[in-house]
Amino acid sequence: MSSTTLYVLLFLLPLWHGVNARDLCPPGSVSSNGAEPCRDCPAGRYQPYAGKKSCLSCPKGTYQNYGGRSSCYTCPQGDYQPETGKTSCRECPSGSFGRWERATSAATCKKCAPGAYQPYGGRSSCYTCNQGDFQPKAGQTSCFECPPGSYGRKEGATSRATCKKCVPGTYQPYGGRSSCYTCNQGDYQPKAGKASCFECPAGSYGRKEGATSRATCKKCAPGTYQNYSGRSSCYTCNQGDFQPKAGQKSCFECPPGSYGKKEGATSKATCKKCAPGTYQNYSGRSSCYTCNQGDYQPKAGKTTALNVRPDRMETGQVQLVGRHAKSARPATANPTVEGALAIRCAEEDCHSRPPKARHLDSVVFMSGASEVGTNSLRRVFDGGCMASR
Repeated sequence: MSSTTLYVLLFLLPLWHGVNARDLCPPGSVSSNGAEPCRDCPAGRYQPYAGKKSCLSCPKGTYQNYGGRSSCYTCPQGDYQPETGKTSCRECPSGSFGRWERATSAATCKKCAPGAYQPYGGRSSCYTCNQGDFQPKAGQTSCFECPPGSYGRKEGATSRATCKKCVPGTYQPYGGRSSCYTCNQGDYQPKAGKASCFECPAGSYGRKEGATSRATCKKCAPGTYQNYSGRSSCYTCNQGDFQPKAGQKSCFECPPGSYGKKEGATSKATCKKCAPGTYQNYSGRSSCYTCNQGDYQPKAGKTTALNVRPDRMETGQVQLVGRHAKSARPATANPTVEGALAIRCAEEDCHSRPPKARHLDSVVFMSGASEVGTNSLRRVFDGGCMASR
């Protein structure tokens, strides 16, 4: 029978029963007489032809999750359906896979082989264990990791024996890795299969990568230090510091009243006393402070400056410098402040005679601190000046 003849019969058949072809139920729907009013085929069933009175069940290996359909879907790889008239397929369980489409039995699901795994259901293949992992059994959902301190280079490994220990001088803190880390400079590891390296202790350093012995840690030389462990070098003592011994964590400081100009100093002898006219109230410094105007310091190695007190000036040896004098002239039994080396009178040379009262306005102390203050001088005596407020 030709297709044309079949079509004519399908068209005329309803007419014989008094039904117009335009009123036939379309594919995916049915009625008691094949004509309107029609109802959709339910999910799990279908009808490929028009004008039908009943729906067909989806065969095994297929499904239909919607109503009113003219066909069913085929179960994909990784799924199967052993029953008819179903709205979904069953998945191959995790740890297995399925290669067949339209599968009708769970027997089509195959276990993942050793060295492979599948964490999900309904899959068509398994994953291969990565480098650093292994799986000795079939049908598994994951792989085992090579433990910390070891590594694995083989993909799809089926035995823990494929995990190799990290060699001395290397380490691995994590599991499931394909290589080990080399110990950094300042570290060492004498044993195999370790998760970390040892650090060279404070006061020492290490220059070798992948060191396998503590003997590679060298003490910091005199004049240097290292306050942290696991370092590749030592710090040089700063100016104002010194360190005479090797393997130390810190440097000594030059004491207050002194300073040091040498970096990497190895002896306290490098600390020099502050000169007269200067001072240093802190330790570990590279210079001294100069006495300010109004202060003075006649001695070396001091931590403070002294404050000028003109009303407490005592008689002593001085150098007198007059404003009009051509050179400094010595005088004896003249009043001065302790440590002062010169007094300058403002109006004219302090050696003017006869002695009479004059207004003299400045005192200059030349004790290394240079000018340290201005005071009122108001009386002139034989050969010298008397200072007072």
